[in-house]
Amino acid sequence: DPADGAPPADNRTALSKFGSVAAGLGAGLAGAILLPLAGMCVGFVQVVRGCWNTPSAVYHSCAGDLVWDADAREWKEKKAYVLAEEAAQVRAEAEAEGVEVPA
Repeated sequence: DPADGAPPADNRTALSKFGSVAAGLGAGLAGAILLPLAGMCVGFVQVVRGCWNTPSAVYHSCAGDLVWDADAREWKEKKAYVLAEEAAQVRAEAEAEGVEVPA
């Protein structure tokens, strides 16, 4: 009787208790084997991707035609610097602020 402060009796059979222990042990072993195996597979895929993409990365870095955008995590075309475009932009900003800029 639980009212007298004694713990309730465990009415499960020994076979039922063994099944619970076996299930817990099986789940633990599966996790101990499957999680590292999954990590190894993901790591292997990342190494293969790195090996596959390295020649292209080295080529574009040396050729200077593309630059790596760390935010977007991709190669983008290198924007050509044109002095005349920047000068026009600076003049427009200066005129908007009311500053006279010689031509």
